[in-house]
Amino acid sequence: MLIENRSSVNSAAAVASRVPPLPPDERARSTGNDSLAISPEAGFLHAAIVKLARRLYFDHRKVEEVSRFSSSSLFPAVVDIAYFAPSAPAEEESPERDRLEAKLFAAFDGDPLEDGIEHPAERIIAAALHNQESSTIQNTLRSFSLDKEKPAFAASVLRCLGRQTTPGTSSWRVNLMRDALTIEDIQIRDAAVQAAELWGDNALSETLESHIETEPWLRDYLVEVVESLHR
Repeated sequence: MLIENRSSVNSAAAVASRVPPLPPDERARSTGNDSLAISPEAGFLHAAIVKLARRLYFDHRKVEEVSRFSSSSLFPAVVDIAYFAPSAPAEEESPERDRLEAKLFAAFDGDPLEDGIEHPAERIIAAALHNQESSTIQNTLRSFSLDKEKPAFAASVLRCLGRQTTPGTSSWRVNLMRDALTIEDIQIRDAAVQAAELWGDNALSETLESHIETEPWLRDYLVEVVESLHR
């Protein structure tokens, strides 16, 4: 049920008052007008009631019986209509992101990525960096480069980023390098070190030096890159 204003319910307020209050910093992040469904205490109480009801009733019923019910029908909540204000779509659902990912996949499938040879994916990334809003494309390329589920793709994107002329800001590159070096897949870590070498950014040296590399050959390569950045 949607309402425009908050109504006071004495019994609910009395029960909610016994729920431990959230710390000030958590309260600062709460949104809406503290209606029953949005206020932190009431939301905690409502979730606890639903959890208890499911354990007492649903756990002993057949699946087909449970499917006929829902927590919303058993325990309707008062919701401030402002709670349903439209929000911006998630970055992961962006059509531009999907198109860029498809283009890069096709480019990597069509041609191997070799040292010293320009690759079509480089031009795709360069065009994206030039045409799209900086914060959006940086977030997208960062997510591609740190994708643990697609390590070969992530490493390829990182290597192509390394061939760009200092993409993003210095802090963005440092953060990307730091997070890439924490990933277990060695392809991504190797690509991160390669990118650092190509960027030649001295700000990356501290991040590289603080990384403890377990793979001997990559550790030797990392040391060489650090030395080159200090020259």
